Amino acid sequence: MTQSKHMLNTLLRNVFSELGFTVDGFSFVKNEDKILENSILAKDSFRKSYYLILFVEDNDDLATILNLENEYFYLMKEFVTGEPEIDKNTSMVVCLKTDVVPENLILRLEEDLYYFKKYVFTYRETQPIDFFTVYKHSIEEIGYKKTLDKILHNKELFQQFKTNPENNDLYDFVSRLFIKIPALNIEMIETDGAAIEGLSKYIDKRLQNRNLYELKQRLLITDLNVDDIEQVFQFIDMYVEGND
Repeated sequence: MTQSKHMLNTLLRNVFSELGFTVDGFSFVKNEDKILENSILAKDSFRKSYYLILFVEDNDDLATILNLENEYFYLMKEFVTGEPEIDKNTSMVVCLKTDVVPENLILRLEEDLYYFKKYVFTYRETQPIDFFTVYKHSIEEIGYKKTLDKILHNKELFQQFKTNPENNDLYDFVSRLFIKIPALNIEMIETDGAAIEGLSKYIDKRLQNRNLYELKQRLLITDLNVDDIEQVFQFIDMYVEGND
């Protein structure tokens, strides 16, 4: 395993462990399969959440994974026994080290609806290495997950990334980890500097400014069928008419 792949593997093993997952290898189920080499199986039996994490370095491996995903899924079910929730609550994260992002292959894999919810996380050789080099002391002091949170919520780094994404590799690396791995669910934390305001808090503030916060609260406590868009619109129209 290359240094970069090893460091990303170490990062994800520790993050999932800090999140309360049981972390195991998965390559033993099929030792001759190079795709499964150094793979991770993360299992949270309390929250009924399961992740299979693969590490590949060839863009063509994405097509191979698409062809083999059914086999991987049933191997997981065979290994994780007594937990029927695995049928619906399992995600596959494919970590692809590449300099040329294969957008079409990524779309094919992520949009495939069978077996796993699938996410492709692409990264460059230097990114995991830079992460450990720059944030070594932070990892030692507060751990992996809190270090990721601290980076993501740093307003200065965010503004730099927003202004010139090409010049902020580390923020790009961390922010896409959060996008591609739902288990990382963003937690707002106290920081020494300014932090990005929580999305929920921001939305509530905008609704209050437009006198729509009460409408949101009423929508949350009604028995409306949210899949019936027409019914929802009728409710909103009645609320607006009653407050004119």
